[in-house]
Amino acid sequence: MKKYIIFFLLLFPFSEFFAQNEEEYDYEKALKEMEYKERFGIFYNYNLNIQNTNFKSLPNVPSCCPDYKNGSGYGFQIGGLFEKYFQDNFYYGARIGFHNFFSSFSSLEDETFIIDGNVYPGKIEHLVDVEFDRFFITPNVIFSPKEKLFLTLGVDFSFFVSAKYKQIEKIKDPPDKVTFNDGLRYRNKNDGNLKGYNDFNIGLNWGAGYELVLNSQGSFRLMPEVFYNIWFLPLIKDEKWFSQNLNFGIALKYIQPPPPPPPPLPPKAPPLIDPNLPELPPKLAASVYVVEIDSNDNEKKNFAVKIEDFTSLSLRPLLNYIFFEHNSSEISDRYVKLKPHEIQNFSLNKLINADALQTYYNVLNIIGLRLQNNPDVKIELIGTNSNKAEEKDNKNLSLERAEKVCDYFVKVWNIEPQRIAINARNLPKEATLSDEEGADDENRRVEIISSSPILSEPVVTGDTIRVVSNSKLRFYLKPLSSIGIKEWNLTIKHKNETIKQISGEGSVPDFVDWEINNEEKYFQKVYSNLTYTLSMRDLINQTFETKPQIIPIDQITIDRKRLEKRADREYEYYRLILFDYASSSLRNEHRKVLDLIKSRIKPNSNVKIKGYTDRIGKENVNLRIATQRATTVAKYLNLKDVTVVGIGESELIYDNNFPEGRFYCRTVTIDIETPIIE
Repeated sequence: MKKYIIFFLLLFPFSEFFAQNEEEYDYEKALKEMEYKERFGIFYNYNLNIQNTNFKSLPNVPSCCPDYKNGSGYGFQIGGLFEKYFQDNFYYGARIGFHNFFSSFSSLEDETFIIDGNVYPGKIEHLVDVEFDRFFITPNVIFSPKEKLFLTLGVDFSFFVSAKYKQIEKIKDPPDKVTFNDGLRYRNKNDGNLKGYNDFNIGLNWGAGYELVLNSQGSFRLMPEVFYNIWFLPLIKDEKWFSQNLNFGIALKYIQPPPPPPPPLPPKAPPLIDPNLPELPPKLAASVYVVEIDSNDNEKKNFAVKIEDFTSLSLRPLLNYIFFEHNSSEISDRYVKLKPHEIQNFSLNKLINADALQTYYNVLNIIGLRLQNNPDVKIELIGTNSNKAEEKDNKNLSLERAEKVCDYFVKVWNIEPQRIAINARNLPKEATLSDEEGADDENRRVEIISSSPILSEPVVTGDTIRVVSNSKLRFYLKPLSSIGIKEWNLTIKHKNETIKQISGEGSVPDFVDWEINNEEKYFQKVYSNLTYTLSMRDLINQTFETKPQIIPIDQITIDRKRLEKRADREYEYYRLILFDYASSSLRNEHRKVLDLIKSRIKPNSNVKIKGYTDRIGKENVNLRIATQRATTVAKYLNLKDVTVVGIGESELIYDNNFPEGRFYCRTVTIDIETPIIE
């Protein structure tokens, strides 16, 4: 019987333990109960000291001061804290830490000085600075009248460990002539360790703080706080010197959080599926095919997209200005600059298929090459500036810019220095005068001037252009899905590079159209057949992609046309030498180019003239100027059947963030298409 009783007594505590653990763990309840747990933390306070005093001198320190009354200073406290909930929103706790504080005293004493028999009234200023170090422990009682607000009352026990002082007495008035007997204007200058201070003190501490929760669990709290301290015993023995201070600070507290809630139980295993009845995934498949749609909306299954090559003549003006950044004489990296050993590989053939602005960025090398090929030609470099801000009347900067361009011609292109004249001025002779943004950029330049027109002649190259026939392709899409389509993509590629993608979400349309025209810039690179695929994703993220299929390309090269003796066309593109700002007047260089163009136009040529401007100025004014430019050119060419269009700034053909881009926008383009009958 005794064995059963002993076994029962041993088993009873463990049964209680297991019974407790069988209870469901309430994590939210545990978080609320954190408020009743111990708090540990650190604090830092800045304090203002108020000293109530009435003494004449520090212990064992000679002084002539009649008395020191009151003083003030500052200091800091740092330490650790502990708090524990008691009952009914009351806590008890303690703080322990280190306190350093500093106090200053001053007193003025009236004095009479006699110098050379003359009496001078004056004042002597007595100054004392005292610095104390103490360790303290403050048991306290804390009351929380509402959530996060804490009121504190405690008893402060202080253990002073050191005190240092500095003292001086000096003549404050009159400011000169008067000294003490030793010829100095100060006396009783002393410093060192202060003796006679109370190494123990007791006081009262009360204040308030407000807790801020820093993390989701609430385990870290930040509390801004304010405290007031007053000590009952004097700081110096046998002297009337009582101290109090006001503290502003912050405390960081930590409360041990409860353990996280246990993970949820694993879901019940699904019922076993009969192996004889496997569950098949939803079906997903698709197909796609393409046809060509003619102008009458008829379908054509056997087709090819025609790409035809044509010869073209391109004339691009050469702007003879080099532009510079504000207050700089360095040639911009926008310009193509060669090394001396690279010039032998440079030729105008390098500029085939380059546009006007790409050609312009080679201007230093184009003119360098022309100077080499024409050894009798001389040039003048005129450096200019914007004549504003740092560049105001700065002709030295203008000269440096011209010298930089000269150095490039001499050191890279081996041009004899005596063939190059250098001059400088402020604004250019033909300056851009406008308050619009960017106008000043156009005046910071070097102008390359020559009596020989050969240096600034337009750059003419024979190019090959590609024209894509207008085609409308229709892709018929056939999805097959038992649960629905989430998204689909029709992808068209040239080799491995995507050139077109048509996408959608949800239901798939019966067909999608792709209209190809000559604006499709990518076709300039196409030399072989295209491929297309259709990919789909259903509502459970299954994917399917069709096999690549071909869009045939019929490429008609120039050699093929000549071999087959086909009718052909020739294209010529002319960009006029640039107009002056806000001008539509023709200059001599314009007329030379126009005379050349007039000789190239055949009776069956199709001519289109377009006028452009930069973005400076009002849009309606720019449109009028652009139209006048195009009309002036058309009148000079005296053509019967010609298309004249003024475009203005609605289509900026070059980047207007740079001055050269704006200059090249002040132009007229002449496009000539001439049929050639074999």
